[in-house]
Amino acid sequence: MGTWGTGISSNDTYSDIYREFIDLYNDGVSIPEITKKLIADNKETISTREDSSNFWFAIANGQWECKELDKEIFSKVEKIVNSGMDIEIWQELDSTQSDIKKREQVLTKFLEKIKTEKVKPRKTVEEETLQFYLLQRRLFSVQNEQRKLWRSICVDR
Repeated sequence: MGTWGTGISSNDTYSDIYREFIDLYNDGVSIPEITKKLIADNKETISTREDSSNFWFAIANGQWECKELDKEIFSKVEKIVNSGMDIEIWQELDSTQSDIKKREQVLTKFLEKIKTEKVKPRKTVEEETLQFYLLQRRLFSVQNEQRKLWRSICVDR
């Protein structure tokens, strides 16, 4: 597990799972199908003690943001937080007492957040198609579908 902070999203496992969750959501896949797919595709991650809780945190946050937090997923997260399992892992990985205390606060705050129903579901974001135009020998223009100029790039050989 690559970790760069005490935040819920400050590790590779969470980032990868959450990004895939949101990508599938933006592609129009239903929340139950996303959850089923991610569980099926990540059995090894789920069975790895160091990564399991971060997997469930990502699923729970994705579902919560889409206003479809499954009770079973919430229960898993609640159990992880209340049992101290995640903190135990941080202790085993020789985290500092300061980081462990911060992580405990982050977990408590995260659990409180997902206990509260989100007002509106996350909006889906469609991928934009960008077009590149050769303006001169070494000057390119990048435009989106609405023909708004994003950047002009000068390429020097």
